[in-house]
Amino acid sequence: MKLKTGLAFAVIALVMMACRKKDIQPVIKLNGAKEVTLSLGESYVEAGASAMDNRDGDISDDILISGVVNKNKVGEYRVFYDVEDQEGNQAATAIRFVNVVNDADFMIGTYEATPTCTGTMTAGQYHTSIRTSLTQNNEIIIRRVLFTVEDEPVIGKISGNDIIIPSQEIGDHTVSGSGTIIDNDFILNVTMDGGMTYDCTINHIKQ
Repeated sequence: MKLKTGLAFAVIALVMMACRKKDIQPVIKLNGAKEVTLSLGESYVEAGASAMDNRDGDISDDILISGVVNKNKVGEYRVFYDVEDQEGNQAATAIRFVNVVNDADFMIGTYEATPTCTGTMTAGQYHTSIRTSLTQNNEIIIRRVLFTVEDEPVIGKISGNDIIIPSQEIGDHTVSGSGTIIDNDFILNVTMDGGMTYDCTINHIKQ
């Protein structure tokens, strides 16, 4: 009799084990986009994620989020999401890519510059290039404006289709001016002082 009872319990246990769900790793799903683009200086707002486990159900509250987004420096940053269920099964790490960009990046490139200056001063055509700041949004760095050189570039600010050249000391010159962006090109009206004063309109054609 005891043998039959033991066999019965063994059979019941085997049936229960067969019916029990196989414990598998949880699955994480990001809220919002997997790739996010921010303007330099714009704060990153965490959208979070959800996680489901086939036995434990919703374990979203257990998700661990790591990674730092530096809003003050251009770059690609990664935010990581990890979770495990009560049995210690870990979900595959979910990753969100956050790109911090300078809104003036569309200006990056090489330009052919053709100056027209007042008075008797004649300036020849030359080539220059633009890069953007890694820490200041809408700030551009112009490699050469008239007599300035690559190791002493001119700083400009973009506002819509306007360029502002704040007054700045470049070598022996003081440079200031403003400009207008037209499609991929731009025109600068520049005043340069340094022994003599030059007022020039410089047409820049993107190469």
